[in-house]
Amino acid sequence: MTDANSPDASQTPSPLAPAIAVGQQIAGGLLIANAAFVLLSAALIPVDPKLGPMFAPSRSIMPALLDVAIGVSLLSGKTKYLLWAILRVVLGTVLFTTLAWTKDPILAGSQLVIGTALLLLLLGNAGRPRLVAGGALFFLYALLNISGVSATVLGVNPLAPIFQTILGDIEPRPVSLVVGESSHYRVRAPSARWHLRTTAAAKKTNPLADRWLTRPDLDAHVLIVAEKEPGKHISADALADVVVQNARKSASEFEVLGREPMRSHPRIGRIVHNRSLVDQLELESLSSVIATYEHGYQVIAFAPRKSFPKVEAELRSIIESFELPTDETPGIPEDVEPGAVKRVVGQRLPYVLTAPEGNWYLRKDAAAKQTNELADRWIVRPEIDAHIMIIPELVEGADLTVDRYAAAVADTLRANVGATIGSTEPVKTDPEHGRVLHVTATVNGLQLEYSYGCFARGEQAYQVVAFASREDYPAVRAAFLQAIESFALPAPRPSELARKSIRPKHAK
Repeated sequence: MTDANSPDASQTPSPLAPAIAVGQQIAGGLLIANAAFVLLSAALIPVDPKLGPMFAPSRSIMPALLDVAIGVSLLSGKTKYLLWAILRVVLGTVLFTTLAWTKDPILAGSQLVIGTALLLLLLGNAGRPRLVAGGALFFLYALLNISGVSATVLGVNPLAPIFQTILGDIEPRPVSLVVGESSHYRVRAPSARWHLRTTAAAKKTNPLADRWLTRPDLDAHVLIVAEKEPGKHISADALADVVVQNARKSASEFEVLGREPMRSHPRIGRIVHNRSLVDQLELESLSSVIATYEHGYQVIAFAPRKSFPKVEAELRSIIESFELPTDETPGIPEDVEPGAVKRVVGQRLPYVLTAPEGNWYLRKDAAAKQTNELADRWIVRPEIDAHIMIIPELVEGADLTVDRYAAAVADTLRANVGATIGSTEPVKTDPEHGRVLHVTATVNGLQLEYSYGCFARGEQAYQVVAFASREDYPAVRAAFLQAIESFALPAPRPSELARKSIRPKHAK
């Protein structure tokens, strides 16, 4: 007989039904929160191609929806999907941590943290220590996600310095003065937010990196590449062209916004402002180069487009702070004779020229004639790419005058290389036989400027061709004139003296 006041057996919980633990319910809520993070990241953060198709946003939608279903079930106190939840967390943690470990350590660490946090709560009846540990790990995971979304949406990631220090990517202390490793150049950081990437991390990202500064909170970087070409003079414009070409090849989209000389090194430095799309990342860069004798430096400053306006002034400050090394002795080109030269004596004819101040070297005869078969002597100052070439001419039976010879040389230059003759003046030390022309011309694409010495007397004529790039010429013009004014004609030939002795005298 049933008591009408007794509870219905069908409504009484079975004493054998498993009761869900508090930690497992909390894990359900965290699964839902994790799904929200995953879906938000998929919507806002661009795909990283290096991670592979398993990390594509489309692949994260179904697992996120599954997490929501499992989480709702656990939150409602049901244990029906508890085993599925544990399997889901274990498999997901192992799979995604393994796939991301060598490609993105931060992402791999993030997967490991969320997996550990959930397992601490899902396995058995978690006591207070596991509840606290699981909650703390999930809080760390949430910070990682929030900082990633902040970096993408706002261009600022305040936690990045901490994470990158833990991962060993950057030196723990901010950097102020940076001295190069392969070459002792210097740059200065404009604030205490800049760190130096460890050598191992920098080389792993780019094997050519000599130094790499970074401001982690804005994901801003300054990469420095130092190259040495012994005995070679490197052109700033040519190096800038190469840097732009290489950047264009590595980007799916590339746009040059401007090109300008560096303020601190206007003669040897260039800055190219550009925008690019690299691996689906929108970047803005200041690709700068500094080119000197034997050395070419690239100072590549870049940041995501969202954060670039916030850090552009600091990037420019680092570039403009670049100081050339002062402890390196320049070498000499392979095509010059060893030892600096002071007194140059002609081969075909015994003229004499005194090299101006500085270290000038005599080019080997075969090298000089390979460049210009008419060259009799050729001296060069390698570190400033300045040259003085001497071309002798002997016209037997002629009676050359310097003005006619200088005019003929000027006409030839105009006809052959489209030269512009700026002025013609007497050589101060030999006004009777010497003239100096100021010449500008573009030869093989190079803009050159000349002090062009012309000497003529009787059967002999000489061209003392002193030249440098238009940028370098003002610094060596005085030295060129000094060399031309030192030029000494050889003694007259016997035929010249004989002709002079039989020349009729004018009647008085």
